[in-house]
Amino acid sequence: MGRVPVKVSTENGVIKPGDPLTSSSIPGVAMKATKAGQVIGQAMDSYEGEEVGKITVYIDSGFAGGEGIGSLVSGLTDEKALDKKQKIELLQHLVNINSTSEESVAVSEISTDRLIAGLEIITPEITTQTINLEKIEAAQGSVELVLTDDGKFVINDEEGVPAITFDNKGNAFFAGTITAGKVRADQIEGIEILAGSISSLEGNITSLSDMMSSGGAVLGATTLTQETLDSLTLSGGLVVGQNATFKGESVFEKLASFVAEVVFKEKVKFEKTPEFNKDTVGFAVIKKGDKRVHIEFDKSYYYTPVITATIAINEELNPDGTKVDKEAQERAIFENNYRILISNRSAKGFDIVLNKEAIDDLPISWNAFASFNASTFQTQGIAGFSATPTPPENSIIAPQDSGDRPPENTPDPDESLSPTPVSSEPTGVPNEANTTPAEQGVEEGGDNL
Repeated sequence: MGRVPVKVSTENGVIKPGDPLTSSSIPGVAMKATKAGQVIGQAMDSYEGEEVGKITVYIDSGFAGGEGIGSLVSGLTDEKALDKKQKIELLQHLVNINSTSEESVAVSEISTDRLIAGLEIITPEITTQTINLEKIEAAQGSVELVLTDDGKFVINDEEGVPAITFDNKGNAFFAGTITAGKVRADQIEGIEILAGSISSLEGNITSLSDMMSSGGAVLGATTLTQETLDSLTLSGGLVVGQNATFKGESVFEKLASFVAEVVFKEKVKFEKTPEFNKDTVGFAVIKKGDKRVHIEFDKSYYYTPVITATIAINEELNPDGTKVDKEAQERAIFENNYRILISNRSAKGFDIVLNKEAIDDLPISWNAFASFNASTFQTQGIAGFSATPTPPENSIIAPQDSGDRPPENTPDPDESLSPTPVSSEPTGVPNEANTTPAEQGVEEGGDNL
């Protein structure tokens, strides 16, 4: 022991007379000791310089307990207990020191078998295996419990049997009874809470089984009269396992989905515009230089549908962004005398065929509707008359062979060409899946422009 000049730095703060000194991060240089640990002695002079300096030190190696809370947080003293707000302020100060430290600092350590604190322990983190306590209180806000991927929070009884368990997925187990003012759940499995209510309802239905009325609401085999139940309200879902009949008007206020087939035996009214799927209506484009386009249904029809198609100018802008000259487009379509027809019609799709190569992209709109009992109507023909008239302009009838006709089929010019009268009533025959577009008539055969 004795007074010795020692090199010092302000790495741990300004040095004042009486401060305990310990080794700094610079070899051979001392600094102020702020944490519990070994010290070399006490400063006898002050030092505030930024560089390494030299002061007189009273050498007395030993152990120091570190600074009090008054030097850590302004306004706090070592003379009285801290309130909750002051404890939180001190804790936050310690957290900030650890989070803002950019370089490794000297760590003060104490290794002991038992630590006894008569008042409290304030620290950012505690790692331990077992904590024996009587109360858990949040310092501020909520208490957060972080579990590993397969971790669980388990509360055991005195015998070590789990009584309450929570895992990191939110699953919980309670060995005892749960008492709650209100329970809200999307789904509860294995619940039998409604057993008593169901039993009571069964008793009421039994007592009303003799009451029959045509205006009653039918549940199973029991009829409840209008006088008994003015209306039946179900706040949950309703599943009817057998056939059900609604004799009055029914209103569905939200989306109604029909999973299986639906049969409407009377007319159906749509107060708003109906919407159909992409296999019912759609668009097509015969590209420049092409003569046909194939339409394939996303899902096959059960019956071969009736197809109609027409040339439809529906684009507002050209591919280069300029506005479409619709009048010029219409004029070009008329001048080119385009005609379209439907070919290769089946339950899986169809072709739209153009009578000539398109000189530009040709937009087409189409629709398809299937009937389970469609009829085909055809003419009776004109008996004894086989002269073939000249096809009118724009007709879709194919030109006839120009070869010589048999003499017996040529009518006498002197004779009247009065056709044999036939019935004006059409003859209906069932529609077949392999009926060609030509057999369907002009309405299905195409659009003659």
